[in-house]
Amino acid sequence: MVEHGLGRLAAILAIASSGCVVMVPERRTTSQIVRIDRSPLIVGAVGGIVVEASITGAEISVRTSRHRMCHRTIERVIEQRSKRVAKIESGGDPDFKGATGYGILVWIALLPVVFAASSLVTGVVVGLDGTEVARLPQSGGVERFACPAQAMFTRLEVVLPSGSLITGATDALGRATFALPAAEPPTGAVIVRAVGVVGPPPPPPPDPDMLVTDPTPPLPPAIPEIAVRYGD
Repeated sequence: MVEHGLGRLAAILAIASSGCVVMVPERRTTSQIVRIDRSPLIVGAVGGIVVEASITGAEISVRTSRHRMCHRTIERVIEQRSKRVAKIESGGDPDFKGATGYGILVWIALLPVVFAASSLVTGVVVGLDGTEVARLPQSGGVERFACPAQAMFTRLEVVLPSGSLITGATDALGRATFALPAAEPPTGAVIVRAVGVVGPPPPPPPDPDMLVTDPTPPLPPAIPEIAVRYGD
């Protein structure tokens, strides 16, 4: 009640002091992000297979994976702080029309008095006013990124430069290693292709009800075969 009355008094002083510089209270609000929350990772459906291969010396290293996109929702917590502060404000241009020299001198003499009175009232208002703090949730959208799945137990065919064929399969981590026979040419290209899956099938896609409503971008095309050169 006291604070409200002092606030009105400061406003009256500001209005009555045309042409004077006064101190008035003003409410200012600042905002900052205090926390960022991310939902549990939501795994998308598995796409086509991708074969990657490299040759180091006489060793052919193969890795198989499947395209997949993951996403999670982001929510920010915004903290808003609101508090009254003191502000210097001009009461406007003085109107000296019809004023006598004595009246102008009186006006000049009142300038420090009005400023002091407004500063006193404003200081009390600002001092009695506490800081109001509110925390508000704010959506941060959806964070999307590629999260390839290991293509475990993938059957492979490795075609050597001589035309010879080596077969095998990746392990539970989607990796396989083959030896490049010494009888092969010193330079050439090795073709590695995925021809199927052995062992347990890949896990089923997640429940559609677990997905957010944002449209999922299309997955890149599969790369079931790759040619790797060596000896160049």
